[in-house]
Amino acid sequence: MKGLCVFDLDGTLVDSIEDIAAAVNASLEEMQKPIHPVDAYYKMVGDGMEMLCRRALSGGTEEEVKELVSRYKARYIKNCCNHTKTYPGIETLLSALAEEDTGIAILSNKPQEQTQEVVETLLSDIPFLEVIGQSERFPKKPDPAGLNYLIEKAGVSKEQVWYIGDSDVDMYLGNSVNVNAIGVAWGFRGEKELKDAGAKEVFQTANELQTFLLSHI
Repeated sequence: MKGLCVFDLDGTLVDSIEDIAAAVNASLEEMQKPIHPVDAYYKMVGDGMEMLCRRALSGGTEEEVKELVSRYKARYIKNCCNHTKTYPGIETLLSALAEEDTGIAILSNKPQEQTQEVVETLLSDIPFLEVIGQSERFPKKPDPAGLNYLIEKAGVSKEQVWYIGDSDVDMYLGNSVNVNAIGVAWGFRGEKELKDAGAKEVFQTANELQTFLLSHI
């Protein structure tokens, strides 16, 4: 294995914001709580399902948060790929990395079952080393445990590892583990947040990212 590329999922490989927003808003409506425009969810995601629901309730009680988590979880898993799609060039990028004997993995704060469902639906042809979502197995990002596990499993040095994501959480994780933290500007948070969080490089398209990675692995 020449190197390891670990990717965030939402906002990095797939555009899932519409399905996330729809599932949260429908659950909020059932609870007779205010809903939010889709664009508002760009700032709510990234820190796991519970934090997403906590932000969507904005001041809700702990019982209300638990209820929203339960409703959202049940609804989203059945509707997680209604509108979700890979960003342009992502499948080509991942396939090109695999052809170069580069390890490819996913490390997401989306719950494991949801992460697996999205990947199996949209990226089933990609030979991932492992797909890791949020579970009791590892603390959520930016805790380094999941990324360190993947590096050890791949058997590569940290200089050969790229962590690619769209948010400050992703950049904090990559930098804390001393790997190459790469930002993608097409995601949920944008170039400024990525640079402010310490991204080594920020790319505008998957094609640009592919060219860079293939020249550095």
